[in-house]
This record gives sequence, structure tokens and C-alpha cells, in this order.
Amino acid sequence: MSNVFPYTGEKILPRCSPSTLYDWMLEFNDKQKNVVRDIGFGPILNLKIQHVPTSLGLWLAKNYEDSTGILNLGSQSIKLSPELVHKVLGIPNGSRIITENHRANIKSPVVKLWRSQFPTGFTRFHIQETQTYLDRRCKRERNDCGMLFVLNFLVLIFTHLGE
Repeated sequence: MSNVFPYTGEKILPRCSPSTLYDWMLEFNDKQKNVVRDIGFGPILNLKIQHVPTSLGLWLAKNYEDSTGILNLGSQSIKLSPELVHKVLGIPNGSRIITENHRANIKSPVVKLWRSQFPTGFTRFHIQETQTYLDRRCKRERNDCGMLFVLNFLVLIFTHLGE
């Protein structure tokens, strides 16, 4: 096992706070919670994370080897896998492979639907602006349980988890 990077207390600067996601999910009505459960993300509703210790996050990131999926803790290591993430966070682990797209296909009906909720001049989707807009929209439309609710939920979940 390779040497572990020492803990220095140095912090990583996140672009979005988990408290926004947590607060948003607290306001879900029963129908919205059922939709989240129906799409396989029910356990996420039980996450009570409002703060991420950013110095711990940086230390973990420095000691994670992406090519092997190993988190080096010095005397021990943990193999991070989709199964472990599913077990710990309750994120669905199905057979469909999700690939990262650096640019959305603007001709896709799903992308068109998602973008249709934003004002006309809203063309660049930065995390904080998008999160703020979606948060306001979802508070206005408390009974929304349709496709836009699902898309917004998934965008915010993956934005926070990817962050």
C-alpha cells in the first residue's frame, strides 16, 4: 500500500452546499416523496447531511486512487464500488450504464423539457444559479410530481453528489 497523504487541515471549496438539497427535500410533500421512492432514490430522503467537513473531503480526495477505486487510509484501504455506494447511500445500482456528457444534446426532448422551465435568456447553467432557480421554482410549485420534478431532483442530486 502506498503512503497516505497526511491530513493538513487544508480545505476544499465546494460550489454547492448540501444544506440546500437537505432543506429542499424537507419540504417535499407525500406525493413527491413517493415519486422519489418510485424512481429508486427513497433512501436519499433519509440523509440528514447539512454540512460536509471540507478538510476531510480534501484529505479523502487526495487519498483516493481513481484508476483502482481504492481509498488509501494508510494501514487500511477501502475498495469503493457501485455496490458499496448503493449500500451506504441508497443510490440505485441498476444495469444501465450512465455516461458523462460534457455538453447536453439540445435536440433531446428531455433536455428541451428541462430547459423550458428557465427564462429565455438563461443559457449558461452554473451550479449555484441553477440550484437557486430550481429551489425557488420547486417552492412555488409544491404539488409538482411530474417529469420536471423528477428531472430537477436528479439534476440536484447528481450535482451535489458529483461536487
